[in-house]
Amino acid sequence: MSKWDFWPFGPGYEGGFWYSVSKFALVGVFLLIIVGYLRFLFGPKGIFREDSKRYTQKKKKK
Repeated sequence: MSKWDFWPFGPGYEGGFWYSVSKFALVGVFLLIIVGYLRFLFGPKGIFREDSKRYTQKKKKK
């Protein structure tokens, strides 16, 4: 038994239909986690979101 026997991202579709669907679902879950984390950081009221007041003040001065 190799240490890579249980790695789900091997080449081909020899595992069957549901095995392939589960691989796509796992990748989708990873992408959703990444998108959620980025939304937490840069979304509305995010930690790294810039303050929009800086841009509106420039517009009023002109």
